[in-house]
Amino acid sequence: MRDPHIGSFGVAAIVLQLAAKLVLLHLLLPGGWPVLIAICAAARLGPLIWARALPPLRAEGLGASIAGASRFRNVLGW
Repeated sequence: MRDPHIGSFGVAAIVLQLAAKLVLLHLLLPGGWPVLIAICAAARLGPLIWARALPPLRAEGLGASIAGASRFRNVLGW
């Protein structure tokens, strides 16, 4: 993550990921808006739960600061 140059394969991966997300959202739309709201809630809760459950790789990195700042009440609040 220290190298800001992603190159052509990185751009292709981002475009394919966005296209896949659009296709999946289009397929989930007949399920109604509650399904989309649940997906958004899971997207917000997932990183908080991972930060609480998994140990950080480095003690001084961004993941360690997020893991230290996220508390169980934050997960319940969401």
